[in-house]
Amino acid sequence: MKLRRFSRLRRLALVLLVASAGAASALVMSARWLWLGELAASFQWHLGLGLVLVAGACVVLRARRLATLVAVASGFLLAPELALYVGEPAAASGSPELVLVSANVLQPNRHHREIADALLASEGDVIAVVELSKPMRAELERRLERWPHRVFSPAGEWGEQTWGMGVFSRLPFREGQRLYLPETYAPSLDLKL
Repeated sequence: MKLRRFSRLRRLALVLLVASAGAASALVMSARWLWLGELAASFQWHLGLGLVLVAGACVVLRARRLATLVAVASGFLLAPELALYVGEPAAASGSPELVLVSANVLQPNRHHREIADALLASEGDVIAVVELSKPMRAELERRLERWPHRVFSPAGEWGEQTWGMGVFSRLPFREGQRLYLPETYAPSLDLKL
C-alpha cells in the first residue's frame, strides 16, 4: 500500500515538475507574440535556474530521461546569460577603437547644459541621444561642433512637442536610413560608419 502511494506521489510530482518546466520554457519562447512571454523572458535565467532544480528533483525521483530533457531546457534558458561570462573576442591587432556613447535624456528634461557638458566630457566618437526634445537638440547642435556628422529622427522640422533621437559622429556615415516601425511613433535609425 505504501509503495503504491509512493509511486502515485512520485508520478504526480514528476508530472507537476515537468509540466512547470515545459510551461516556463514555452512561455519564454512565446515572447515575440505574447506580452506575458515578454515578461517571462525578463526572468529567463531565473527560470533556467529553477529548471536546474527541477532536473535535480527528477534525478532524485529516478526519472533520468526526464531529468535529461529538463536539463536541456534549462541549458536553452541559461545559454544567453552564460554567454556573458565567456571571454570577449580579441580585437584584431591594429584595428581602430570606436567609442560609442548612448544617452537617454528623458524628453521633458530641462538640464540641457549639464547634459551637453557630460556628453562633451565623454569624448565618444559617436554619440547617440534618445528621447531628444527640440530644446535639447538645439543645445547639442550648438555645443557638439566637434561631431560634424549628424542625423535625426524624425526627419524634417521639429515642433515643441516633437521628440526623437539624434546621432552625432566624428566619422562620416557610409549609409543610413530612418526606420519607421509599425504601430509605434518611436523613431529609429540604422547607420553604418
